[in-house]
Amino acid sequence: MRRALLGLLCVAALVSCSTDSGQDAEPAPALDYVALGDSGASGPLIPQSTGTAGCLQSDSNYPHVLAGLIGARSFVDVSCSGARSENIAAEAQSTNSGPIPLQIDALSEETDLVTMTIGGNDVDLVSRV
Repeated sequence: MRRALLGLLCVAALVSCSTDSGQDAEPAPALDYVALGDSGASGPLIPQSTGTAGCLQSDSNYPHVLAGLIGARSFVDVSCSGARSENIAAEAQSTNSGPIPLQIDALSEETDLVTMTIGGNDVDLVSRV
């Protein structure tokens, strides 16, 4: 009974925090967004393929979706399937289509938001059987 009451109070608190106060809020500023990472970000095999050849990026990967949701002023997706941590800032990534530049080179002084999804290949998260 206490848990149910506590749950209802939490829901009520969330609803009261999310209701419109009647004041017009200023829209959030448009952001310049850069996505870095491996296949967890690039979204290989998710239709439709886009981006750098050999990186298996999807135009429906989470960075593309996020860019649309936040109304990014500019968006650069340099995520690449097979990337390892060193491919972010230290070593060009080799792909079937040739070398991919360091991902960090996509950042500039104008960049406001960066997402980085990396590490699965470093620990062989998906290994061959």
